[in-house]
Amino acid sequence: MLVSHFGLLAMAFVAAVVMTVIVRGIAPRIGLVDAPDDHRKIHGQATPLGGGVAVLVATGVAVCLMGLAPSVWGETVRQHLAQLLPLGLAAAVLCAVGLVDDFKAIRARQKFLGQLLACLIA
Repeated sequence: MLVSHFGLLAMAFVAAVVMTVIVRGIAPRIGLVDAPDDHRKIHGQATPLGGGVAVLVATGVAVCLMGLAPSVWGETVRQHLAQLLPLGLAAAVLCAVGLVDDFKAIRARQKFLGQLLACLIA
């Protein structure tokens, strides 16, 4: 049992690392960077944005792998799938709001409405 739990943890870690590398490579090519402006943003070079996508995908991969695993965790995921799906959708809405904000700064009111929608879904 311990080996399967460690294996699932390792797969989740690998998914997170792989997705982070992919997002960091794609973000600058599509203009998804936070450029320094010597005023509020004092970092030395452009910083890729969109890390929420990497976290969301890695979490989704980990939950899916857990659901497929013949273990206590897999059984738990399968039993509670009806509750997990709305949480995944809510997380996707939050991620989408964050991406829109990264590409084009949106007003706090608009972000709040997106977050409220995610709360209602959850």
